[in-house]
Amino acid sequence: MQNLKKLLLLGLLICSPLAIAANSGKIATISTSGSHSTWGTGHRNIVQFTIFGGFDAPGCDSTYAGIRKDESILIEALFQARAIGQPINVQLDNSDTYYDGTRCIVTDLWY
Repeated sequence: MQNLKKLLLLGLLICSPLAIAANSGKIATISTSGSHSTWGTGHRNIVQFTIFGGFDAPGCDSTYAGIRKDESILIEALFQARAIGQPINVQLDNSDTYYDGTRCIVTDLWY
């Protein structure tokens, strides 16, 4: 019975629309774009970043991830981690994307 519960939980996690792979690494780059970004409408109001080693989440770009401008607590944590050289862990949502539909939005960030 215990193994059945574990298999059920694993199945639910795999089928979740949230890309559950916790992606971790030191922040390599951060770029920001405002509401009048010349990078195109798909980049507007996004803080985009990369981590050394890249991201590994189903349905998500392996190089870039982004945080929407209204998620100020996540943005503050991102810049703080970069300032102190702290590796981060992020949760990516493959149902919430920007730019070309493969760059996923961060829902959680911790270190």
